[in-house]
Amino acid sequence: MGRGLAAAAIVALLDQLGIAEADLFGFSLGGLVACAVALGAPTRVGKLIVASADGHRPPGRESAPLDEDRMPPPAHFQAMRDAHEAVAPDPAHFEELAAKTSTMVHEFPG
Repeated sequence: MGRGLAAAAIVALLDQLGIAEADLFGFSLGGLVACAVALGAPTRVGKLIVASADGHRPPGRESAPLDEDRMPPPAHFQAMRDAHEAVAPDPAHFEELAAKTSTMVHEFPG
């Protein structure tokens, strides 16, 4: 799983829906994916809006470590699990999905 695969899925969806060009808005990881769509298929993107996505942090500007004060409470994580289980074709893999998503975000080369 990676931004390239997610971007390709968006382009495939546009193809399936018969949409030649779309305006994209992406927040956080969605912003990185939207950028990947724009870079990989620039003629398919009209306007690109990216919010709260930081794909590259130069040395000395790294994020502070995530400690308990900066993380959502356990109830929020449970809500994410519950939402995933409600719609996922194979909900038993939530932890694997969360780990892959975290890796994809944190290993973005910029």
